Amino acid sequence: MSNLQLRPHQVECLSHAKEQNTIVCLPTGCGKTLIATRLIEHYLASFAEKKVAFLVPTRPLVEQQACYCEVHCKILSSPPVVQRVVGEDQASWRQMDWDECLQRAHVLLGTAANFQKAFVTDKYLSVNQFSLFVLDECHNCVGNSPMASLMRDAIAPHVVNGGAPPRILGLTASFVNGTLQNLPKKRQALESLMLSTIFCPSILPRLELDNYTEVRWKPNVDLERHIEAIDVHVKEAIRRIRPVKEVKKVVSRCVHVYSELGRVSLFHYIEKVIVQQILNKIRQLEDLKDSASVSLAWRMHSGIPALREELQVLSQNLQSCVIPSQNYTERSNKLEQLFGLLDDNFGTSTYTGYRGIIFVEQVALVLPLAKQINDFFGSRIQCGAVAGIGAQSESDREAQLASFKLGDIHILVATATLEEGIDVSECTVVARFSNIATTKAHIQGSGRARHPDAKVFYFENSPGIERQKEQQMNNVARDTTLQLSRGELQLSSIRMNASVSCHPYPFGSRSSVANPVGEVSVFNCKQIF
Repeated sequence: MSNLQLRPHQVECLSHAKEQNTIVCLPTGCGKTLIATRLIEHYLASFAEKKVAFLVPTRPLVEQQACYCEVHCKILSSPPVVQRVVGEDQASWRQMDWDECLQRAHVLLGTAANFQKAFVTDKYLSVNQFSLFVLDECHNCVGNSPMASLMRDAIAPHVVNGGAPPRILGLTASFVNGTLQNLPKKRQALESLMLSTIFCPSILPRLELDNYTEVRWKPNVDLERHIEAIDVHVKEAIRRIRPVKEVKKVVSRCVHVYSELGRVSLFHYIEKVIVQQILNKIRQLEDLKDSASVSLAWRMHSGIPALREELQVLSQNLQSCVIPSQNYTERSNKLEQLFGLLDDNFGTSTYTGYRGIIFVEQVALVLPLAKQINDFFGSRIQCGAVAGIGAQSESDREAQLASFKLGDIHILVATATLEEGIDVSECTVVARFSNIATTKAHIQGSGRARHPDAKVFYFENSPGIERQKEQQMNNVARDTTLQLSRGELQLSSIRMNASVSCHPYPFGSRSSVANPVGEVSVFNCKQIF
């Protein structure tokens, strides 16, 4: 059981959240989740017959936050029963399954998509059964997102129709998930949708500008000529297998890998990603057994030698006078600069507990960059790779994260999927290898650097400019004159309830013939039609 004491700013946030619906806006690493656990304790004690729903945006966050609740929450000196709501198992639950879950669990913690399905699409859960909703990373509560649907299509109608209003707690380090245009309007839009007001206490920043470094590197002056060659040869190589609908995307990813990392990484990406995908497709066709599929699999397989031959020509051309180059190297200068800073911060360190994260924009860079680091440093620095769902199996991603937390892996190359949620106290280096498009990415990426002597390296952005944008957002978050009033929040719930439309098809309703009312939304329309 945890005996963590709340710091003054956490006490402020908790008091505010007990009084009214609140969006806690604090930098990453300032204890937002601990505030949530204390509020969960309060509502489980005050409303013993009701449950708590804890929504997170991604699957990796489910286990982390569930474990945190089990350690740091207590009900009569015992940890609460936390039900993980994630994956296909819970997505296929029926009414009986949810009823059994509510009987045994105090806290339901899972992905917003599963909660949206249970509350809105299937209506297996009722808002009246819950005293508190915690929305983690609530800047994702926009548009037609699952979090937004829960607020708009379940909670707002419940409140307007006279139901006991549940408490809402939002957690975020950045209330805007996009550009900084019209910040006051975007703040009020989030407050309106979440029926809550932003609370952002003033605290000293954990990182100063001195913790940031802008890395200088030299671009390839012959890149345009090389891109032309890559375009021609990769298209021809793919054509040797069969026509590919998204050949432009394949070429674009190859160009990106070459531009960022160099020739060696390009061919690693082609062989280990593109060719591997083709081989996987061949196996799938062979498993179908019918003559047409088997014949297509055979034609694709017979074209692989020609594909590799075409790529060999490209490799030779990139190194030869066929494409004149003033500064040809196997690795890009940008990659060389990354190796230098990793060597400075890890290569000579006598303490092996230090860890680092290298963020890249495109998943195409993840595996090639991790391989380059492992090949260059050998046993001195072990590098892993983490990408989002669809690009990496969940078991592999969890294994990589576990090894990183234990220190078996010193560095992770990751996409933005790792910006939200991983907590590693010894993370001493964060490198933004790709361009940062939003202030949210700057805030959350920097927040991964938890070590007291942490350093943040930017390859494409100016740290000073990004810090100014962060301050601009914080100023708007702290401006109490922009807060929506209670009357305005009530009006928001009425407007959201009025937007719920009915349809003769009784989908999603547990009503009978006596009450043939149904709802159409972006989430159930595919199943209806």
